Amino acid sequence: MTEVEAAGELRMAVPRLQRIRRAGMIAYERDGRFYYYTPAFIADYRRRITCQPNDSNSETTGSLSGPIRKHGAAPGSTRDRAKLEGLRLAQTILSEQKLRSQNGTSNTPN
Repeated sequence: MTEVEAAGELRMAVPRLQRIRRAGMIAYERDGRFYYYTPAFIADYRRRITCQPNDSNSETTGSLSGPIRKHGAAPGSTRDRAKLEGLRLAQTILSEQKLRSQNGTSNTPN
């Protein structure tokens, strides 16, 4: 099938199909300046770009069939030293911002 027909079959614009072809993501046959795509080439491209369902999605999607995975540190798992280091880092950043604003060298746009 022609490039226009293949683009219609894949439900995309011809320029996008051309970019995909130039990137080597889809096979083609060439006759002079014309490009042709067989149904097998299109089926292979579709197979490679299709995401397969994952059986363990309930952890990340929050479905009712599985527990929801929590992100970050669990309550009480941050050590006192790490808390103190975080506080000192925040104080350093804020004091640097205060000095910049006093000197008129702030990086924020007006």
